[in-house]
Amino acid sequence: IKEQYHKAIQFKDSDFETRYEKRLHARSCVCGLKLETQNEKNTHLDRCQLFKDMWEALLHKFIHQQGIPRVRRLLSRLGAHRLCNEDMALCALAQCNGDIDTTVRKLAHYEYRLEIHRVTKIHDITALLFPNKMILQC
Repeated sequence: IKEQYHKAIQFKDSDFETRYEKRLHARSCVCGLKLETQNEKNTHLDRCQLFKDMWEALLHKFIHQQGIPRVRRLLSRLGAHRLCNEDMALCALAQCNGDIDTTVRKLAHYEYRLEIHRVTKIHDITALLFPNKMILQC
């Protein structure tokens, strides 16, 4: 499982499109499970602990390495492109290690935005950026 985890995090930007298209066609998860339909994949990703752990580790590592002030500046720069909301932008930036140009290129793909949107539904992204912020509930 550790091999699959490390393999899932390592993306080479030069061949991203081809590998991403192949993965979408195969409808496989980072845990290695092959799924028949996109609906099955979506249902599986909501429950897959390896998928959740991979993204949580990636987001924490990115925020820790970059620092919250720099991450906020990167989000602001990416926001000027108006490709997605802030939560999706953070996930894409984390996967691209803060490279704005690569992030914009990846977010131009509809399928990539769908997958990033799924990640934002699983994790509380705002809590990662504002760890001391208390949200009052009525």
